[in-house]
Amino acid sequence: MNEAPDNVQEMLHRAEIALIQGNFIRAMGLSRTAGSMMDRTQELHRKFVKTLKQFAERVKYMEDWGYDVAEAQEILRRARDRATRSDYDSAITTISRVEDALKRATYLPFPLLNKVIDIHTSMTFKDGKINYFVRVENPSDEPLGELIIRPFIKDGDFKENVEKNFGNVGARWWAEWTFLLTPVKKDWNLGVGREVLMEEGVIMKTRLSSRKGTASYSITIENNSDQIMRDVVLVPMIPQGLEAEPPEGLLDHVPPYGQRSCEFSLKPTGLAGKDAVPKKIEKVIVLEEPPEEVSPPDGTKNQEDGGGDQRGGDEEELEWNVEERSVDRSAPTDFTPVEEEYDLVDRSPFKFPSEVEEELSRRKRAKG
Repeated sequence: MNEAPDNVQEMLHRAEIALIQGNFIRAMGLSRTAGSMMDRTQELHRKFVKTLKQFAERVKYMEDWGYDVAEAQEILRRARDRATRSDYDSAITTISRVEDALKRATYLPFPLLNKVIDIHTSMTFKDGKINYFVRVENPSDEPLGELIIRPFIKDGDFKENVEKNFGNVGARWWAEWTFLLTPVKKDWNLGVGREVLMEEGVIMKTRLSSRKGTASYSITIENNSDQIMRDVVLVPMIPQGLEAEPPEGLLDHVPPYGQRSCEFSLKPTGLAGKDAVPKKIEKVIVLEEPPEEVSPPDGTKNQEDGGGDQRGGDEEELEWNVEERSVDRSAPTDFTPVEEEYDLVDRSPFKFPSEVEEELSRRKRAKG
């Protein structure tokens, strides 16, 4: 028994050989099966892209809530690489492991929460811009590793979406940088109302201190004018994944040429974020039965993953986790079928060249 071809090109090559040998019926069957394989590949591609997008959204969602999703991200990368090689069976098997990886993801609401670190900021308003000074201090004997600092600002309040790579902040070392922020909304806020920070001589300072699981936050308003400031509301601008207790503070007054502070304790966000993670999604069948004309190819072990099940022509349809939605039947815009080198057969609707059709008709008349 001949082995089944493992790709469309090989099948078309066999169809070409059968056609040259005069075995027109076999050539027609092989070309029809090749067409079915191409249709199946395109369908698998559409479903894989859809599933990849859904898992990527879940991974990003959990990452934003403070989960360590590095394992899931690596699985997605390997699945994309295999799909790029049109190895969809392997890609589907790989991407199905994302679900378990997300269950194993560790909740890390603030990556520096287990470090010893102090982050100081100082903010002033001048010439229509915010001078946002940041200083990172490492008072411990252990390096912090490479840090990327982003100002704690609300999306859409400022023109810039800035960050600064501070590099590797070593033991007993510090790094600092000044960001310039341009407000684009009239009601922008940096933890204190714009009307306060825009006052001449006002400086707002913050300090986020972490001591291996215990964190605190303070806001200081420095009044360098001869006017008293009253009823200043303070709201901690802290990284996502942490919450402040109390959620806001109030300074009843700040004296002229004086300063006052408000202290907050920080803790990981409650389990609301964890509970909001999408539940386990339903399973749907994504592979169709192989064509009857030619048995599907035997599966091979995946060397990268250390082996896999051998897949024969009578195995059950493969399943993987994907959200139950209507399937988009439109042609994908990001899929370009491989152009076959063999163009001896017009596969729509499987019409042979005229001389072959004449020979088939002659044989049919002879049998009749």
